[in-house]
Amino acid sequence: MFKIKKNNLIIFLFVLFCINLYIIFFFQNNISVILKKNLYFDIIYLNISLILLFIIYNCLKLDLIDPLVFVSIIYIMMFFFCPIYDIYTENTIVFGVHDLFDYGISGSFYALLGYIAFIFSYTFFRLKYRKRKSKNIKRMIYINTSRIARIAFIVWCLCFLIEMLIIVIVKGYNISYILTLGFIGENQIQYEFSNSMLGFIDQATRAIVPLYLIYYYFGEKKILKYIMFILNCIIILITGFRYLVVIFVLSVMIFEFILENKRIRIDKILFIGLMLALIISMIGYTRNSMRSGIGSSLEGFTLNTILETIMDNFGIYKCYYAVIKATPNLTPYIFADQMIVYTAILFVPRVLWKGKPGNPGTTVQLYGLNKVAVLSGYAYPCLGEYYYSFGLIGIIFFMGLFGWWMSKTIVKYRKSVRDPFNFMIYSLIVAVTFQLLIRGYTPTNFYLVMVLIIPCILFKKLNKKVVVTNE
Repeated sequence: MFKIKKNNLIIFLFVLFCINLYIIFFFQNNISVILKKNLYFDIIYLNISLILLFIIYNCLKLDLIDPLVFVSIIYIMMFFFCPIYDIYTENTIVFGVHDLFDYGISGSFYALLGYIAFIFSYTFFRLKYRKRKSKNIKRMIYINTSRIARIAFIVWCLCFLIEMLIIVIVKGYNISYILTLGFIGENQIQYEFSNSMLGFIDQATRAIVPLYLIYYYFGEKKILKYIMFILNCIIILITGFRYLVVIFVLSVMIFEFILENKRIRIDKILFIGLMLALIISMIGYTRNSMRSGIGSSLEGFTLNTILETIMDNFGIYKCYYAVIKATPNLTPYIFADQMIVYTAILFVPRVLWKGKPGNPGTTVQLYGLNKVAVLSGYAYPCLGEYYYSFGLIGIIFFMGLFGWWMSKTIVKYRKSVRDPFNFMIYSLIVAVTFQLLIRGYTPTNFYLVMVLIIPCILFKKLNKKVVVTNE
């Protein structure tokens, strides 16, 4: 059951050797003692995490769209590889703060413990659920698919039009400016409106992502699928939210791979990854000009821009170091104030609750970094929130909880019943892990997940289905 193929082991060891050789070959001797210590420990932790991933991947016979693989790649890149890269490129200062890597050794060690907790929890519960799994896998067939597609399309149109209206009201863009991504049309930037006034409705319109998946499966008009896909991309791009592009494209990709029910080739994953990197970097490069009303401009955009944009996303670990720096020496733990209390009240619009408290989780950036970081919205990743709430215990506990959730996700929505709505929910949850790890802010992350999966759950519950076969 737990055998590793000899060829896979040889290839892995060779790749690991090349990675370490490359790191050592480009080692810079002119860095400070503390940065050298960070480098040594990050190399060790990088090797440990990659070895753990390789062992679990082969022993559990996972594939490339397994949640453990997705989480591991993002996690390892952010907390172990990116610090090494930043040390080599001398990118260790953020907002003028020089001492973050004084806390990097502790931060990387805590991250390793969190990853071990995630791996252990995922593996334990995955094996536990595997023992309970029935030999027969049910297949769900839905009746009146044209009705499902029609309703999904109508609701999608409603959400799309509402989002368009919000953009026109808040940002002052005209329709041609939106549909051409700023290349054509005029705009009048509005300052009298606040995004927070329409924030609740705006979040609800994120449902265009799951609604597209529903129509993608049940709809019969291919041309309409292409149009909806393009319009989804446009409306997401115009808002400048890179994470939603990642969720949308990844969820469609994962959903298609599940439907094909074939072993996924790594070259396809790499190609899609490169395309996502290109799209994300283009959004990051143009969104300031888009938001200011100048329009889209790719002047000066190079391959180096792509690398810088991607590494900047993973470079959010520096704020995690700032959290360790400030907590609890400069500011106390906030315990459940942000993750539970503020999550419970966030959905109430400020127009209805004038005295609604502010986010309690930004004080740590003020003490760990400075006021400029707070005003710029510089966020910490998931480990930053866990540590700010409950310290090292929080990192271990919540990463273990994350592992349990991921194991439940694959067993319930991918392995137990061949149901298209289950596959949609699985695809969306796996895709959203990118945002959950990169941005440690449970209040918005919780409602984002709800908006993504509730449409699938409602369509699943409200439409008739039959069990046709047992496999």
